[in-house]
Amino acid sequence: MPFKRYIQLTLFINLTSNLNMYKSLILVLVCILSVSSCKIVDAYKQSPELTPLEQGFKTCATIGYCASIASSAFNNQPLPSNVDVTFDSSPKTGYTSSGVVHITVNSTTPLPFNSNIGDIYIAGLW
Repeated sequence: MPFKRYIQLTLFINLTSNLNMYKSLILVLVCILSVSSCKIVDAYKQSPELTPLEQGFKTCATIGYCASIASSAFNNQPLPSNVDVTFDSSPKTGYTSSGVVHITVNSTTPLPFNSNIGDIYIAGLW
């Protein structure tokens, strides 16, 4: 009987020590994960980069403005004072007309949502 109790006691001590080892291992893993997960959470808390979005809006507004001006020019509609149109009197075969639209962008006639200045040329065949 004493031998049986010794074996039972030894098994209990081994299981208890293994259990403590597993608890320690789990505690270490939880600590490591909590420290590394803070970096992941911080990455999600960063403020968004708005510069690409702003540049996209400016580009889309410029393209839309130019398309509107080109459509008006090619349909012989009234144009703003900063737009010059040159039509070719002898278009290529298969086309009814061709032309170049020159848009001057400055401080008095700015592009929508844009503060850049310069010239825009639009060539067209139709």
